[in-house]
Amino acid sequence: MDTLEIISKLKKGEKAYLYFYDHLQDLNMPIEFQDSMKVKIAFKDYLLLKDTEKQMIFPINKSEKVYVVKDKNQTTLLTSDDDNRSKELAFIVPIILKHQNFFVYNQDLAYQDILNEIEKANITHPISEQYFNAIKKLLNAHHLINISPPNLKSYTAKEIAAIEKQKSIFYDETYLQNSDFRMALIGYTQYLSRKSLNKPDEFKTKYEVIATHFKGAIKEFLQFFHLNHANSKNQNFNKYLQTFLKETQNQEYVTYLREKYLSTPSVNGTLVNEHNEIKTYSELLKQYQGNIIYIDYWASWCMPCRAEIPSLKKMLIDYKDKNVVFLALSMDENKMAWKKAISAEALEEGSKNFLVTKNFESDLAKKFKIQSIPRYILIGKEGKVINDNAPRPSDPKIRLLLDELLRK
Repeated sequence: MDTLEIISKLKKGEKAYLYFYDHLQDLNMPIEFQDSMKVKIAFKDYLLLKDTEKQMIFPINKSEKVYVVKDKNQTTLLTSDDDNRSKELAFIVPIILKHQNFFVYNQDLAYQDILNEIEKANITHPISEQYFNAIKKLLNAHHLINISPPNLKSYTAKEIAAIEKQKSIFYDETYLQNSDFRMALIGYTQYLSRKSLNKPDEFKTKYEVIATHFKGAIKEFLQFFHLNHANSKNQNFNKYLQTFLKETQNQEYVTYLREKYLSTPSVNGTLVNEHNEIKTYSELLKQYQGNIIYIDYWASWCMPCRAEIPSLKKMLIDYKDKNVVFLALSMDENKMAWKKAISAEALEEGSKNFLVTKNFESDLAKKFKIQSIPRYILIGKEGKVINDNAPRPSDPKIRLLLDELLRK
C-alpha cells in the first residue's frame, strides 16, 4: 500500500481544496487545506489529485511527500523536496491556466493544441518519460469524456465520427485508473446501446453489450457500474447481479454490491451502525435521554457536509463528558462508501455513527423534512426537538446554544 503525505505550506488565511476519486463510485473526497496541516492518503497503485478551483491535476504513482502552496496569483500548486519532482508537478500548470475552457468547462476545442503544447514544453523543459506519458493519458481521457459524456442520449453524425475515431482507446486497460476515462466508458456503453435507450430493454441491452464488447478489468468495471446504478426492481437485475457476484475476480466489487443490495436492512428508517447493529430513532432518544443530542445528517459524497467535519471534531473534544451526544446519521446508499468516509475523516471515536436505511425516502427523513444536507438538529434533555435546523458546527452560535442548554 502506497501513501501520499501532503504538508501544508499555506500562509495564514489561505485555503486550498484538493480532492481525489474513489474508484468504486467516483466519490468526491474533498480535503480542505489550511496552514499547519498534514494529511496522509493511502492508495494501491495510482492516485490523481485535483484542485477544485482551477482543476490543476497532479498524478501520484508512488509513495512520496509533497507540499501544498499558493503562488502569487493564488493558484494551488504542489511542490517536493526533489527539484525534478517539483518540475514535474508544475509542468502542466501553465497549460491548464491557458486552457481553462478545456479543463474546467469541458469545451473540447483546444484538445489538439494542448497536445502540441505539451510536446513542445517537454522539449524545452523535459520531464521524466513516465510522468509525461501520465500527462498525455490525462489529456486523452479528458478528451474522451468530452466526445462521449455519460449522459448523452442521441448522437449526431459529427459525434459518431469523433467517437469512432477514438474508439480503440476505450479498450485500453491502462487508462482505467483515470476517473475521466471511466466516465467516458459509461458514455461509450451508452453509444453502443443507443438503439435501446429509453426503451424497456435498455438495462438488459447495456449489460449484454458490455459482456460482448469488453473483457478483463474494463468489462468488470462496466458491469459493476451498471449494477451499482441500476433499478433493482428491473426484472433482469437479480439474475445479472448473482451472475456477476459469482464470476467477478474483484472482491471489492463483490463486497460493495453485497453491502448495497443484500446486507442493508430494508426496514424503512432503520439506523445501522458500523457493526450492523440496528437501532430505531426512538430507541436512540431513550438511550441518551438526559443528554443534549446534536444530530448531523451527512453523506460521504456531500462536500459541504465533510467541510464541517473538522469543526464537528473540535466540538467532540470540547464537549467531552459534558452530557452532549453527537449523532452522525449518514444518508449514503451504500455502507462501504460510508465506512470508508468514517475512516478517512477519523470519526470512529466520539460521534455515534449510523446509516439511515432508505436515506431520503426514509420515514425519519420525512419526519424532519430532510431534502438536502448537511442538516443539523438539536434535541433537548427530555427528548424534544429544540431546533430542527440548528447552526452548523463551524457556526459559533451552536456553542452558545449548547452552553445555554447545559446551564439549565
